[in-house]
Amino acid sequence: LLTSLPAYTFGWENKTINGNNYNYHSGSAATFGCFTKIDRPNNFEVIVLETFADGGALTDIQLIADFLLKKYSNH
Repeated sequence: LLTSLPAYTFGWENKTINGNNYNYHSGSAATFGCFTKIDRPNNFEVIVLETFADGGALTDIQLIADFLLKKYSNH
């Protein structure tokens, strides 16, 4: 379902970064933000939520998600 189209499917982005396949989704309702990243080959997911949503805050939670993936997945 998440990869039926190569780049974007049902709100999920699909990317290959350094040979690893990821699905991710981010969004906000102006009062909170969420970033979800799925590392498919390693069967590992990260979800980061915040209670403040602006462009900088959404960038920050993406960095936190990447940090957690590197720390706890098999990379």
